[in-house]
Amino acid sequence: MRPSVTTAAVTTTKDGSGCALMSMPLANPRVTAPFSAPEAAWAPGHRGIDLTAGEGDLIYSPDDGVVSFVGRVAGKNVLSVRHALVVSSFEPATSDLKVGDVVARGQRIGVVSVGSDHCDGRCLHWGLRARDGNRYVDPRIWTETGPIVLKPVISANQGG
Repeated sequence: MRPSVTTAAVTTTKDGSGCALMSMPLANPRVTAPFSAPEAAWAPGHRGIDLTAGEGDLIYSPDDGVVSFVGRVAGKNVLSVRHALVVSSFEPATSDLKVGDVVARGQRIGVVSVGSDHCDGRCLHWGLRARDGNRYVDPRIWTETGPIVLKPVISANQGG
């Protein structure tokens, strides 16, 4: 069963270790600007993460999905892929794929392009939004791996 977008997106393997439900969209990703959720849907925030990248770097699909948009938005090249529970959006990105094309996790889906005011052309912005609305989530949560552990729940009246 896949987790909801409000939980950590890790599943278990046969040996009990955790594995990420999504992979990073670049070969050698380094986060240069973290996710910063807005206080309200209309408020300022950083609705994704920025990964170091240059023009022509290959972009790979973080998970199986269907291309849902390829084109320009506000003068920027954007590529979007609809996955099971979330939608990935990349900018600046161009692709030869068409809306409706099915893609597999790890498949080359596009290249980092120019023409963005984001990172002065030195990054790829990866936004991850819940399919049930415009709520953005941190892509790093979906790409982290590690052991799955239960943490205690402490209620406000337990003191401490």
